[in-house]
Amino acid sequence: MSKIIYLSIVAIVILLTVAFTGISTNQTLSEENKRLQDTLNSIKHIQQPTLVFHVSEKGEEYQYAQLPNATYTYEQLSRLNNQSFDLILLPEYKENLNWNEEKAWIAANFGGQDGIPIMLDVFGGGDQNTPTPMLSTEQIAEALDIANVKYIRFAEVSSWHIENNLSFPTDYVREVLEFCKSNNLQVFWTEWKNDFPDENVETFTAIKTYIQGYDDIVTVSFSTNSQELEPVDAFLKLGQTFTHWGASIQPWYWHINRNQDLMTCPPSLILEHTLTAKAIGAKIIQFEPYWYFFNYDGSPNDNLKLLLTNLKNSIQ
Repeated sequence: MSKIIYLSIVAIVILLTVAFTGISTNQTLSEENKRLQDTLNSIKHIQQPTLVFHVSEKGEEYQYAQLPNATYTYEQLSRLNNQSFDLILLPEYKENLNWNEEKAWIAANFGGQDGIPIMLDVFGGGDQNTPTPMLSTEQIAEALDIANVKYIRFAEVSSWHIENNLSFPTDYVREVLEFCKSNNLQVFWTEWKNDFPDENVETFTAIKTYIQGYDDIVTVSFSTNSQELEPVDAFLKLGQTFTHWGASIQPWYWHINRNQDLMTCPPSLILEHTLTAKAIGAKIIQFEPYWYFFNYDGSPNDNLKLLLTNLKNSIQ
């Protein structure tokens, strides 16, 4: 699909966001929005994205980030979704610092191999001196024995290595990718850093090389917690570069670009970013952090209700 068509779709989505959130009352705009809705209907042959929601148990001292009952949370999310999209949870236990503890928590709370479908955090950046987590293939195999793992996730690891001026562990990545291919696992790889060829910085360009031979199992994503690319520009870039691409939609965008508390990020902005990614053709759309979208008891909050209600409207 050409960039001109992509940009046309994005324009449609942005105007539709206004329509969906009820801002437009002018009759002329109403008629225009109907025309745009008809146009959006014409691209509904695009496969609907799978939605992935981060869920987190940070510990008793973090009241806002506890997951009292993963089954209850998934059931409430599924009820709100009403079978409109495939749903997956992305569990995080105490910042992924201890695999044995996290493994026990996942085993106890996510229903086993036939339970809640999950995306397993395998390779991440973070604030530590080494990537956190960085699971071995043996540890991934342990997860397959105790949970319904559909995807693994690499999260901002190219960005982390570039920022820390460290060489990327290509052998480790190839080993994990080969394991995933052999075990029918999909990979979600998300980054926030852009390519800067003049500065010898390669993020997505390098990923394209890393995943050669594994394009069929890897979905490459842009994380919106970035000052280096606006979401629409990143989505266009990924859509033109990779067979499968996705988005990690985060209210951290508001904190990083506006210097405001992420909890004050307008849910309409999250909706706009999501509809843009969906219209351009994202395969996976992942959302974080948990506490922006869910109440303390693990039920969907108003931000999540607005998001899913309007996402459902976009396919009806």
